[in-house]
Amino acid sequence: MNLLTLLLVSSAAAQPCPDVGALAQRAWASYQLAELESAQHDLRLAYVSLECHRRVVGNDELLRLGRLDALIALSRGDARAMELAIRRTLAVRHDSSARPPAEHGAKLKRLWDALRPQTAIITIEAEGGGTVWIDGRPIPPEEGLTVAAGLHLIQIEGGPQLVSSVANIAADRVLVTGLGPGPGPVEQAPPPLAPMAP
Repeated sequence: MNLLTLLLVSSAAAQPCPDVGALAQRAWASYQLAELESAQHDLRLAYVSLECHRRVVGNDELLRLGRLDALIALSRGDARAMELAIRRTLAVRHDSSARPPAEHGAKLKRLWDALRPQTAIITIEAEGGGTVWIDGRPIPPEEGLTVAAGLHLIQIEGGPQLVSSVANIAADRVLVTGLGPGPGPVEQAPPPLAPMAP
């Protein structure tokens, strides 16, 4: 690691993590004012801040980021960025509830409809202690979570703090937390003994 990288990493670690929701709201306000550079800047900050979050970032928040990303790309006339944003949105939520709303325009809806059937569906399972969230949704113990292949926010809680990272997951995967098993279910206390007769 060179000195510049070390300084950037230590500087980033010393800074508080920007809130994804606040950055998304600011980006949306800039987008509505047609200030696309400012909107894109805040959107990039929101994506970068995902890995420093110490709270679970909700699925709806991530869906809004992806949709806004697609709208900004559409406004800029950047077809490749628009496709990447739609793919990111599909990875966050691949069911029909993630389809862009009518106010986002027919072009985004057509692209979403075209890309959705091409998206590979995979299963992610968690092994070890703690709770694992994928894109704001907890992985049910011993079941796994069905998602679309792509970039995912992985958050693990089980130590002193929540750990967040973004990873491209293209196939079924088991995430090993490295944490010991939790305390397990609490056993019910046995009934009290009946008093003994004198």
